[in-house]
Amino acid sequence: LSSLSAPLSAAFLSSLLRTLIARKVIPTVGPKDTHVRIMGLYDAYGLAHDIVMLPACVDTPPQAAGETLAPPHVLRAMGLPPEHDDHRDHVLAFLAHQPAVIISYTGNPGRFINRLLWFYPDLLRPSAEATVDPDAATPFSPSPPPAPCPPLAARPTRFSVSDMEVWQRNPYALYAAKILNLRPLRPLQDTAARALYGTLMHRLLEGYITEGNLSQPYDENNAKALCQRVFSDIQNHPFLSLFWTTKAMALLKAFHHQEQTSPWRPVALEQRGQCQWDFGGQTYTLTARADRLDQDRGGALRLLDYKTGAPPARSEVMRGLVPALPLEAVIMNKGGFEGVSGPIAALTYTHLRGIEDGAPLVETTLSSDLPTLIEKTEDWFMAMIAAFEDPDQAYWYAPHPDFPPAYDDYGPLARGAQG
Repeated sequence: LSSLSAPLSAAFLSSLLRTLIARKVIPTVGPKDTHVRIMGLYDAYGLAHDIVMLPACVDTPPQAAGETLAPPHVLRAMGLPPEHDDHRDHVLAFLAHQPAVIISYTGNPGRFINRLLWFYPDLLRPSAEATVDPDAATPFSPSPPPAPCPPLAARPTRFSVSDMEVWQRNPYALYAAKILNLRPLRPLQDTAARALYGTLMHRLLEGYITEGNLSQPYDENNAKALCQRVFSDIQNHPFLSLFWTTKAMALLKAFHHQEQTSPWRPVALEQRGQCQWDFGGQTYTLTARADRLDQDRGGALRLLDYKTGAPPARSEVMRGLVPALPLEAVIMNKGGFEGVSGPIAALTYTHLRGIEDGAPLVETTLSSDLPTLIEKTEDWFMAMIAAFEDPDQAYWYAPHPDFPPAYDDYGPLARGAQG
């Protein structure tokens, strides 16, 4: 069934389930002391079990399941089923040959359970014995959140500017990535994720500038040829390549016209930089790769950050909640970007998403009181280092509820869903 590319019909699933439930199955042979196996759906394929339990069976909204190759309405327009639809059919196929299945859920049953009850009202029924009286139940006491305190010798001393926002909002994620050296597994159905879109758009603008397109009138043929080269990595998804190429063409046109009237000219692209501090007998290194460094005719500098996601609000940057670009300014002030120097006059976030043909790019620029912002950012960086030089300082999981992490790859490891 997993090899079928066409959607499974309700009639087919009904016939399959009734046929397989009537069959006898031979339990999987295993060690005598094996009573419970905790497995994922794909791990359990091909095995028979005496009882299968699906605890906390709640439908996941399509948009919460991760990035898809294209928005659902685009897939439907192309005659393709949304990618999440086939999961429910595979679950049905797996459950069909199990002798007994127990499904638990809280609140109202979701679409998946309602569909089961609608198709098989005689085979599936609520279990009175499984009903829990909230008043009689033992109150649930979640385990305390993890608070690892690794020895000072194991704590990192080298950080990127992106690491610093992670460290601020979710120290546990930094602990898992840099001390435990854990990396999140790629999803079973890997799709064109937001990170890929961001990488390709950065590569697109870098190529457009380095090929000298800004010094001549806008040429649609040149722009289209560049898009085809940049999107060659996703040629195995032709509809996605077409979808993103259309967006990229509108972006390049708006980008070209905006650059023609800008007082800034790029002097470095994807420039790497770093600076170091000595503290407590250790050398701490802060690294960055600036999307773009610009200079005006007077020699003043602008640090520019391309954003394919939502750009930060000005207030968030000034309050230190999004420190990456101000930290790049700290590195610049200390001469950390080789070959580029000058007074910093602006920090700019350029939004690269949602560009319609003929619409201008949306930019957020900070240009006032930058020396104070840069000084406070460096002081905050040193304060973070000093705090975690204390061996009793724990790497807490998301300690600021009002400022949750933007990405939470290590939430399940930290039992973050327990609240």
